[in-house]
Amino acid sequence: MKASETQREEAVKNPSAWHRPAPRTGSGGRSGATSGRLAMLVAACFAALSATTAAAAPGGSAATAWFTEAQADQGQRTFIANCVACHGTSMYSIFRRYTTAERYFNFISGSMPKHLPGSLPEPEYLGIVAFMLRTTGFPAGETALTSERVLLRQIHPADGLAK
Repeated sequence: MKASETQREEAVKNPSAWHRPAPRTGSGGRSGATSGRLAMLVAACFAALSATTAAAAPGGSAATAWFTEAQADQGQRTFIANCVACHGTSMYSIFRRYTTAERYFNFISGSMPKHLPGSLPEPEYLGIVAFMLRTTGFPAGETALTSERVLLRQIHPADGLAK
């Protein structure tokens, strides 16, 4: 297990670790320790939000399951590694503004990450979409989300259970 994954897991178990003063680098940028704490905080926030939205789903919900839990977990890891530095934890509310998952997928797969647009493999972009769906209250299922446009067009982020 990588040190950063261990740190993220520790953040979920030990929230008091977030409040330690972070060392600053001479250039005023974030040090590795500060970035690690930010990633741990974000991971803990998303874990709490995912648990809250899953609890809000009445008996498994009548909503369609568009993705697998493993796919959403992979998307969460990809989001933390590639997106958190710029977007923080507010991305799920931005995701809900997209009329379809197809539009969101097209945008992120063609424009993100900002420093290397379109550089991630397609399954990682789909994982991010799955993570956003889970975070906004959609239930996981047994079939992985695909990049099939007709399918993605049917998914409306604002329909998630988390309001």
